Amino acid sequence: MNRIHFQLVPSIFFIISLAILVALGTWQVKRFNWKTNLVEMINSRIGLPPQPLPPVKTWKQLDPDQLNYRPVKASGRFNYKDEVHLFTQVPVSKATYSGTGYWVIVPFELDGGGVVLVNRGFVPEKFKQQRTRLKSQVEGKQTITGFIKTDQGSNYFTPETDFKNNIWYTRNIKAIAEHLELENYAPFLIAQSGDANKDSLPQPRELNVKLENRHLGYAITWYGLALTLIGVFVVFSFKSRKE
Repeated sequence: MNRIHFQLVPSIFFIISLAILVALGTWQVKRFNWKTNLVEMINSRIGLPPQPLPPVKTWKQLDPDQLNYRPVKASGRFNYKDEVHLFTQVPVSKATYSGTGYWVIVPFELDGGGVVLVNRGFVPEKFKQQRTRLKSQVEGKQTITGFIKTDQGSNYFTPETDFKNNIWYTRNIKAIAEHLELENYAPFLIAQSGDANKDSLPQPRELNVKLENRHLGYAITWYGLALTLIGVFVVFSFKSRKE
């Protein structure tokens, strides 16, 4: 009875551990395929010429994901008083500023009606307040270009929005629009493009399509550990039988 118990416990541990390692490896393979397809999608779209935004009357029927990263242009006026700050980290930049700071999101009132949120670019923490960069708040009608972005996912570790200090931690278009009490707003956001070499703030967002894709390496690691576990268990079983 003790011998059976001695063999049963390691066997159960082996089966559970092997299942976990294989599951982790399979998940990383799926992540690898997802990121590969994402990079291909971005590359196929960002080189297209900017197109006018979809008509306002079609917004409710749109699938924003089908428009993600498409270059667009729009004419209208910024409503600077409703500026929203999205916390971010820019590790490296071809322009002047990087590090910890915020994406500055501002409602853009379109000439033909409707409102679209626009990510005007990055500002370091010391330039969070509007009064430190008033020169960038051009009044009147403007035509802007950029690319469409959809919602950003959140998880259990995403901090709650700090409404008091106007700090957001995830790009949730509906939540931002409702907080600003916007009506007839687009279900997507425009990441405004521009000359990233200028020192003016906000600093236009750089579209980086060279996304790191290490998931295949992670998958090989998990599968390798699974094979190692099998080898260890085989040796253990052989020795226990011999004894």
